[in-house]
Amino acid sequence: MNIRAMRAFVELVKQKSVTEAANALCVTQPTISKLVKQLELELNLPLMIRHGHKFELTPAGQLVFDQGSSILKQMKHLNEAVNEFHTQETGILKLGMPATVGSFFFNEILSTFHARYPRIQIQLIEDGSEVVAPMVLSGKLDVGVSMLPVTTELATRAFIYDDLYFVSRKPSVWQQFSEVYLTDIRDAEFVLFSESFSITQRLIHGFAMRQQTLKFNERSAHWKFLVSLVEASDRCTVLPTTMANELDDAVFHKARILDVEQNWHLAMVWSNTRHISRPLRVWLELCEAMLPRVIEKS
Repeated sequence: MNIRAMRAFVELVKQKSVTEAANALCVTQPTISKLVKQLELELNLPLMIRHGHKFELTPAGQLVFDQGSSILKQMKHLNEAVNEFHTQETGILKLGMPATVGSFFFNEILSTFHARYPRIQIQLIEDGSEVVAPMVLSGKLDVGVSMLPVTTELATRAFIYDDLYFVSRKPSVWQQFSEVYLTDIRDAEFVLFSESFSITQRLIHGFAMRQQTLKFNERSAHWKFLVSLVEASDRCTVLPTTMANELDDAVFHKARILDVEQNWHLAMVWSNTRHISRPLRVWLELCEAMLPRVIEKS
C-alpha cells in the first residue's frame, strides 16, 4: 500500500479540506486529490462520497482512516526509535514542574543529569499541576510533576505522599488545634499558591463542597513568599508537610488538615501512548535512582 497516498487520505479526513490538507503536507491541492484517487484505485474501493467541496466517508473509508492513522503513528514511533541509534544521549527533554517542587526535590537531580548527559538540553516550564498535566497529555511536554490523581492516559511514578498543614502566625486563635477540618478554619483569611496549582483548586473545591467560601486575596508560586506574608499579617496559608517542616515553631502554628481529599501526593507523569524517547528514558531512570535518597534528605 502506498504510504504517501495513505498519509494524504488521512490528512484530508482530519482537515476536512483539500486546501488545509495540502498546506499541512506542503504539497499542492491537485496532488492531494491525485493521491487519494490512487489509493481508491489500489484498494478497488470508494473511500468517500463527494458532495462538491465536502465529502463523507464510506464504511471502507472509515476503516482505512482508522487503521491508516494507527499505521502512520506506529511508523512515526519507529522512525523516532531508529533515529535514536544515530543520536545517543542527545536531544531535548521538555520538563514541567512547580518551582517549589523543583527547589525541594530536583536541584541535585537536574545537576547530575546535566553532568551525565551534557548533550541533552532540558527545556523547563515552571507551573502548577493544572497546567503541567494537560501539557504532558497534549505532547507539549515530555514529562512533568503533577499532583495525583491524573487521567489514566498518563503513566505515573509517585514519589511523595504529604499531608497538608494549616499555617498561622503565633499567637493564633487556632493554636489549641493540632488537627483541623476545613469547617474549623472557614473564617480564616488566606494567602495561597497560584491558581494553576492543584493544591489551591482542591481547597477552593473543598470549601465549596461544604457550602463555604474560601477567603483569599493574594497568590504566589513561591512558598517562602506565602510564609513571609503570613508572618507579616494575620493571614494564613496551607503547606505540604515537606514545606511546613521548614518553619520555625516559635513563630508559626501548624495544624494538620484532616479532610481526606486534602493532600499533596506528587508523581512524575508522562504519556501512556507516545514513544518514550531516549532523553525521557534516561531522565526517568535517573529519577528512579536518585529521588528516594533526595526525599530522605529533605
